[in-house]
Formats: sequence, structure tokens, C-alpha cells
Amino acid sequence: YGVYRSTTGNVTIGSSWTVVVTLVLSPGTTRQDGGLTNAATYYYKLSARDTSGNESGLSAEASSIPYDNTAPAAPGGVGIADVLSDEGVALNLSWAANTEGDLKDYRVYRSTNGNVTVGSTWTVIVFQMASPGTTHQDTGLTPVTTYYFKVTARDTSLNESPASSEVNAR
Repeated sequence: YGVYRSTTGNVTIGSSWTVVVTLVLSPGTTRQDGGLTNAATYYYKLSARDTSGNESGLSAEASSIPYDNTAPAAPGGVGIADVLSDEGVALNLSWAANTEGDLKDYRVYRSTNGNVTVGSTWTVIVFQMASPGTTHQDTGLTPVTTYYFKVTARDTSLNESPASSEVNAR
């Protein structure tokens, strides 16, 4: 089989078609096409070849759009410290930078309840902290109240990582 790919549809083999693979040996009927651009549309046509190298006409066209559905790793190295001489209303949060090439931003979550999953009792306090920002000062807090924090990372496809380890301070 011959596998042909294009980024434009409804054309015949020629300048806009790339030969993805010149030979998929029978009885092979699958081929993974890698190195594609996220969210771009790709069009495919197939041909069959006999043992003498004679090639059939092209199949009907099929299309597909690859999407990045892999979330970044959870941020690590999360730490928290009190802000000195602020009268108990601010905390400094920090974490290690993620190394994913498509990192977009971080989300910082805060709660007054610990040991729960990010969700109903957690508030997103920083929705989009642009990469490579790895610190946040949370202000306007109530003195002598324990606050719990978790951090997540998001990539350019908006896949969100699992939450970091929880840290807390008051």
C-alpha cells in the first residue's frame, strides 16, 4: 500500500501530496503518522500495489485532526513562606518551573480546607500566571487562618496537569 498525505483536500497525487510511506507490506492495514502539527487538518489517500509494482488508483479521501491531549507534569518543589512584617495578611508561594516545551501557564489554587481534591472547596486565585513565573504572593488573607495551596500547569492546548503536592501556612 502507498499512503499519501496533504494539508489541502480534494487534489490528486502531485505537488501538494506527500508520500508518507511508499510501502506498507500486505497484510498491514495500519500506519501511524507522526510529526504532525497540533490542530491542523490532514487529508489522506491510499493506493494498493501488486508484486510487480503496479499501483492502483487512489482511495476515497479521509481526513483527521491531531490534538495534544497530554497534560503537563504536576509542578514540583512547591514551598510557602510567611511575608514578614505584613501583619499576617500575605503568604509567598513558589514552585519549580516545568520543562514542557508547550507550557502556557500555571494555576494557583487556595483553600481553607486541607487534604481534599482540587474542586468544590478550592478557589482559583491565579487563573493564568504566565510561564516562566514560579512565584505568587497571596495577599488580603485573614490573620491566624491556615491556608492550603496547590499549583497546576497548563499547556498551549489547555491540558491541565494534576495538582502539585499541597502546602499550607498561616
